[in-house]
Amino acid sequence: NFKEIQTLHDTHRTKITHGKIDDDHVVFKRFRIVDENAIERFENEANLLNVLSSSAHVLRPLGSIREPPIYGIMLPYFHFGSLGMILHAPGSKLKMSEGSNSSQFQISRKARICAARDVLCAVAHCHEQEIIIRDIKPENVFVSQDFVMVLADLELGISVERSQQPLPEHRGGPASKPRLRFEGTPSYLAPEVIVAFLQ
Repeated sequence: NFKEIQTLHDTHRTKITHGKIDDDHVVFKRFRIVDENAIERFENEANLLNVLSSSAHVLRPLGSIREPPIYGIMLPYFHFGSLGMILHAPGSKLKMSEGSNSSQFQISRKARICAARDVLCAVAHCHEQEIIIRDIKPENVFVSQDFVMVLADLELGISVERSQQPLPEHRGGPASKPRLRFEGTPSYLAPEVIVAFLQ
C-alpha cells in the first residue's frame, strides 16, 4: 500500500522515494538489479542496518522487500532531511515547519558540536561491531525531530574481516573487463585511501 509522493534520489544503483503507507510517511530505497553485485549490495545494507540499529545514532529499518525483481528497504522519513541539506542551506538555517507554524533558527556552535558527537557515536558503534562504513558524509546523516543525527546509507559498509580478504580480479563493469575501483564519495575519502588507489 505504498503511495509515492516524490523521488528523493535516483541513480543507476538505487531509487529512493518518499511516500506514505496509510498515514505514515516513509522512505523506500529500491535497489536496481543492474549487475551481479546489486543483490549483494542490497543484502549487505539490509543486514548491516539490522546489526547496527541497536544504536540511536544508526538508522533503524522498518522492513525489507525481497520479491524479485523488487529488492528494497523501507525506512523512516526524516522531515528535516540530511545534515548536508541543513549545512548547505543558505545561511545554514534550519527551517522548521509543522502544520501552519513555521520558524527558523541559526544552527549554533553547540548544535554543531552535538551533531558531530552524534556522528562520532554512530561511527564508534560501527567500529565496536567491526564494521567499516566507507561512505560517511553529511548527506548520509539524517536529522531527527529532536535534532539527533542518525547515520544511514550503509550500502558500502564492510566487516573488518571481509575488508582484509583479497578482491576478485574482475568486479564486473562493461564487458566484464577488470577495473580499478574504490568505494565511497571522492571528496570525503581519507587521503590514505586515495593514495592506495592511485598506486
